Amino acid sequence: MRKSICFFLVALSFISAKGYAQSVADTQPQTDLGYTVSNSSLSYADTENLRKKYFHLSYSSTKLIPDGTGSDWGYRSKYGVSLTFGKSYYLHKNPIARMLYIGIDATWIDLTYTYYKYNMGDLFGGMDFGMGKEDMYIKDYQAEIAMQVGPSIHVYPVGKMHIEAYFRYAPTFSLLVEDGDFGGNYATYFVSGGAVSYHCIGLGAEARFGSCKYKSFGGDGEDGTGGKTKLRGYRVYLSFRF
Repeated sequence: MRKSICFFLVALSFISAKGYAQSVADTQPQTDLGYTVSNSSLSYADTENLRKKYFHLSYSSTKLIPDGTGSDWGYRSKYGVSLTFGKSYYLHKNPIARMLYIGIDATWIDLTYTYYKYNMGDLFGGMDFGMGKEDMYIKDYQAEIAMQVGPSIHVYPVGKMHIEAYFRYAPTFSLLVEDGDFGGNYATYFVSGGAVSYHCIGLGAEARFGSCKYKSFGGDGEDGTGGKTKLRGYRVYLSFRF
């Protein structure tokens, strides 16, 4: 009886050990030749834990340059904020050199609010129009909604670090309130930038440029902005990837 019990315990231990070894082997990645590769040797880009969706909270600075004037002319915003949400779609499943992906970025929504306040005399070399100091200041408000699409490059050099660079076309509807006059129209913008992230949080910067030919609401023709207006600016943003 005692021998039977000992034999049963030995057999049970052997079966348990074999099952554990098989479960460990199943969790280890293998090469095409069947050799086991340690997880520690795999880069972060080789895993399925790639954070492709992004959300940006940005501070922006923008300069509006009316058509027919030089780049030194125009007025710069006091401040601007924007919210951006989108997703990166990688064009290949396995990373190039175990760290590089090429993709297409699709930004589904891009909301921007910009506030301008400038001295009208400063636009004309400090000219005095015989107006009070407060009357010389003009306040403009700009609101924009856009989408973006374009190519991107994503690098996962080490650990959970993620580096990206991109260039996007950004079709936009831009609304500008200038000294009480409302104007708006479709705007053609482009966005180029990059960011560095660790795990789910990062910092980035991008340049924005393009033009818009504002049309007056409630009237015919161009509004008081002088028609076609160029835009130059940049954003600095806090990035969240998930």
